[in-house]
Amino acid sequence: MYQSSEVDIDEILLTFEAYSKNKNEKIDLVKGAKEVRTFTKLGISLKDAKDFAIEQFLRCSSKNYYRGPNFDRDRCSEKQRNIWEFGFEVSVEDVTYEIYVKLKKRDDKGDFVFLSFHIAEYEIVYPFRN
Repeated sequence: MYQSSEVDIDEILLTFEAYSKNKNEKIDLVKGAKEVRTFTKLGISLKDAKDFAIEQFLRCSSKNYYRGPNFDRDRCSEKQRNIWEFGFEVSVEDVTYEIYVKLKKRDDKGDFVFLSFHIAEYEIVYPFRN
């Protein structure tokens, strides 16, 4: 697995932030079974899920970085590392959940998609936390 520098991480976070402020740009959220279970547990409707994901991700810094960018394993022909992984905590009713996020910068479409946004199933190691 590839590990980025804090400068690279800050760059992708700033790009996402700028992108999120432009209402003409598109950010997608895959709503698979894990995501549906997570949003249900967090009390977030599926209608509000994407806005919640964006809002939470905008709070991330290099301290939330897990790994990446890595190659998209589902797109073998792609030559770019564009899959980023992060984690952070969300508290609901005195219960804290660690959320795993896999974000893809789709260069072919020029947008972002949350491939994963669910309660972490495995330990997330944060290389830039002290």
